Amino acid sequence: MIFRITYKEGVVEMTKTQEPCLAKIGKYWERADFLGVFQHSGTNLIFGHQFAGPVAVVRFRGRLVKVEIENIDFCEVENEQAAT
Repeated sequence: MIFRITYKEGVVEMTKTQEPCLAKIGKYWERADFLGVFQHSGTNLIFGHQFAGPVAVVRFRGRLVKVEIENIDFCEVENEQAAT
């Protein structure tokens, strides 16, 4: 479930949407709910340099999972739903 927040004419609206996707979790592509793309940042412990990069967060089997953004696929899920 994704919450989209919009602001128009002084009113904040929050609506729920669901974005099914396929996410590569471990070795397998699994059905999951896409929650969004977020920034993951930290510090390299060896060299002390800071780093930041995008990651996707999905809900899979009742837990949140961080997935590399290239391991998310929306097309396959849409095609499967259209066929049923």
